[in-house]
Amino acid sequence: MESPFLFGKLVVGKTFVNRTKEIKALETNIDSGINTILISNRRLGKSSLVEHVAQKKNSSKIKFAILDLFSITSEKDFYQEFAKAVMHASTNKVEQLFKGVSTFLGKLNPSISIGEEDSGGAVSFGLTFNADQQTLEEVLDLPEKIAEEKGIKLVICLDEFQILGNFKSSEQFQQKLR
Repeated sequence: MESPFLFGKLVVGKTFVNRTKEIKALETNIDSGINTILISNRRLGKSSLVEHVAQKKNSSKIKFAILDLFSITSEKDFYQEFAKAVMHASTNKVEQLFKGVSTFLGKLNPSISIGEEDSGGAVSFGLTFNADQQTLEEVLDLPEKIAEEKGIKLVICLDEFQILGNFKSSEQFQQKLR
C-alpha cells in the first residue's frame, strides 16, 4: 500500500492537511505585520506551512517573496537572490518585470534573459553590483520601496535562515537585515 504522506518535499494542495492553529497564527501575524520565526526540528513542515499560507493569502494586495537560503554561500549571493525573489514576487508579467527592474534596480546592472519557447519561455534574472554600503542598503530597502510604490504588502520569507550564520561576518550581516 502506498503511503498518503509526502516526505522530503513541500506538501501543498490536497496533501497539506490540518495545522489549523498554526495557519491561523501565521495569518494573524502576517496581517498584523509581525515578524515571525518558525522553529522546530527538521522535516516537520515549516516550509510547507509557509507555502500553504502564501498560496492562500497571495492576492493583488499581498505578495510573498520566499527565498530558500540553503544554497546561499556568501553575502553577495544573498543580495542577488534576495533582489531576484522580491522582483519575481512583485511582478506578474514579463513586461512588468522589465519595467520593475529598470525602475527599482536600474543602478544595480540587472540582466534578464528569456528562454526558448520549448523550455517554457522561462525568465531568468541576474544582478551584478558593486558591494558598496549604499547599494547593499538599496537592495535591502527594495521590498519597502516596491510595496509603497505599488500599494501592496510584500511579505519576505527566509527559509533555512540559520545558513546566514556561516557567513564571514555573520553577526554584522544579520544586523543589516534587521
